Amino acid sequence: MSLDQSPPQQVTEREREHMRKIGRWKQESHALSLARHRAQSGTERLVTSAAWTKANATLPTWRLRADDLPERFYERAKELGLYRP
Repeated sequence: MSLDQSPPQQVTEREREHMRKIGRWKQESHALSLARHRAQSGTERLVTSAAWTKANATLPTWRLRADDLPERFYERAKELGLYRP
């Protein structure tokens, strides 16, 4: 029998519970991160975003999106009364 055709291994209840705990921890972590994000003002969010962009811009996987259409962002901001050219 080759490696790609080996029978599935049995998972113990202890292993399942461990994975559930990891899932709960990740869920709590994401909720905390979202709460911190929502507590920031718009300016704080922009500063955080700019710092993150600058820190990651040199990564080999960083690239500009070809489908980025900033005019949609500004049009929506105008509709909401948040931007006046």
